[in-house]
Amino acid sequence: MKALLPIPALLFALQANAACYMQRPDTTMPAIPDGAVATEESMLNAQVEVQAYIANIEKFLECRSDLSSLEHNSLVFTVTEAAESYNSSLTEYRAHQEAVAKR
Repeated sequence: MKALLPIPALLFALQANAACYMQRPDTTMPAIPDGAVATEESMLNAQVEVQAYIANIEKFLECRSDLSSLEHNSLVFTVTEAAESYNSSLTEYRAHQEAVAKR
C-alpha cells in the first residue's frame, strides 16, 4: 500500500508541468485607450486585456526557471510597462470624468 502513495503525487506533478507554458508568450502590449477621451467600456476592456496579458507572462515566468537573467528581466520590464501605461491612462480617465462631473 505504501508503494502506491507516490503515484498520485507523480501524476499531479506531471499534470502541473503540462499546464506550463513552454513557448515564450506574445509580448505585444494590448491597446490602451487615451484616458482623456476613452469610454468606460473601453477602459474596462483594456483592464481585462492588460490583466490577461500580465497573467500570461507571469505564468510563463513561474514555469520557466531556465531563462537567462536578461530574458527574465526583459519580460518583467514588459509587464511593468503595460501596467504603468494602463494605470496612467486610468488616472487620466478618472481626472476627465471628475472634470465632467463638476460642470
